[in-house]
Amino acid sequence: MVLVVLLGIAAVAAVWRLRRGKTGPEVKTGSAANINEDLVAYSSQIICIRRAVESAQENPLFIDPLAAILAGDYKGDGKRSPRISIRTKYFDDFMESAVSTGTVKQIVLPAAGMDSRAYRLLVPEDATTYEIDQKIVVETKEKLIAEVGRTRWRC
Repeated sequence: MVLVVLLGIAAVAAVWRLRRGKTGPEVKTGSAANINEDLVAYSSQIICIRRAVESAQENPLFIDPLAAILAGDYKGDGKRSPRISIRTKYFDDFMESAVSTGTVKQIVLPAAGMDSRAYRLLVPEDATTYEIDQKIVVETKEKLIAEVGRTRWRC
């Protein structure tokens, strides 16, 4: 069985920020040379800092030790985002429950962004995780993860 977890809220968050007049990188998508030059790619780091803020709470819904690292240079405003926290907790629980049955052999994370489930959640020995995203996002994520010496679970 293949488990596909849709995580692509990053693009929606970026559009929402723009409509509220929040500034970020230049509005571009596609072949940026730097993650900060691509709005959709950059938005994945915005989500990361929200996960980092939740992880630092006294009683967090989840702990994501990689979130602050994957946020890169983006530091945010330090505010909690209940929507992001609840969504992260829901998908963490969903993925862990699905793989615990032993029937899931492949996990596909389209529009993975700076999601860290492939690095922080345990999956069965015989399961493989695939993360799919823009080249600049994948390269930036791999670089940031390599800097802290973390490896994925059988990806």
